[in-house]
Amino acid sequence: MSTSQGHELRVRSRFIRRRGRVRRLKYTWKSAGYHFIRKRITERKDQPCRQYNPCGCQSSCGKQCPCLVNGTCCEKYCGCPKMCKNRFRGCHCAKSQCRSRQCPCFAADRECDPDVCRNCWVGCGDGSLGVPSQRGDNYECRNMKLLLKQQQRVLLGRSDVSGWGAFLKNTVSKHEYLGEYTGELISHKEADKRGKIYDRENSSFLFNLNNEFVLDAFRMGDKLKFANHSPDPNCYAKVIMVAGDHRVGIFAKERIGSGEEIFYDYRYEPDRAPVWARKPDAPGAKDPGQPSSGRAKKLAH
Repeated sequence: MSTSQGHELRVRSRFIRRRGRVRRLKYTWKSAGYHFIRKRITERKDQPCRQYNPCGCQSSCGKQCPCLVNGTCCEKYCGCPKMCKNRFRGCHCAKSQCRSRQCPCFAADRECDPDVCRNCWVGCGDGSLGVPSQRGDNYECRNMKLLLKQQQRVLLGRSDVSGWGAFLKNTVSKHEYLGEYTGELISHKEADKRGKIYDRENSSFLFNLNNEFVLDAFRMGDKLKFANHSPDPNCYAKVIMVAGDHRVGIFAKERIGSGEEIFYDYRYEPDRAPVWARKPDAPGAKDPGQPSSGRAKKLAH
């Protein structure tokens, strides 16, 4: 090996090692600005999500900042500088680690934002859009499912539980993203009016989004609005912040086989749940001797 070739090899190896160290760095909850954001999120864990409205602060946000008063983080849409202590600065996770609680975005019930997060790119993966080449799933962010619309295929069919039901076309693993619960965005006041009408028909497609808005999928929405309630569900619904907006994602609570019906907990109040939706030990529930209808059978192919 010539001297020039050996020098090139040493330089190339040193560059690869340096690049590897950088990729392992990540913004954690111990990073500047995140400790009080996490504290505020923890304190409001059992409360509805707060609607985000951009602030117009010209300097670093103080106690009068609308975001601070409302209990939300400053986002990229705010007028405050990037170094604002209340601004959410995304993550710096390595490879596909954004699906763990170590990722600040995932831990805060947010999807990664390619405009803010360091290693979360949106592209075809071949480097044609000015981003590094991606080599397989290890270099793809797995916390942008709603943003990229990477949902599963859902089929509509008659349910053994109640009316129509939603069924999965393919087998999915635990915590896999199934799709988004969509609908008309209405106020809580309007939802109360419509809810009285829906209660008479013993059906409702209302979903509380945050402290200001409710999703109504009665006239608008996709097949996931037909997913039935079960006291023992195989899915769960999660409100996630996606690019400044709250959206509802449906995820698998367990491994779900091909053709199985999708269920999640509607969180009925004990005295308002239909008879078929009540737990066996709840008043008015079905006789334990009768076959359970909490889960439907597979969709016939």
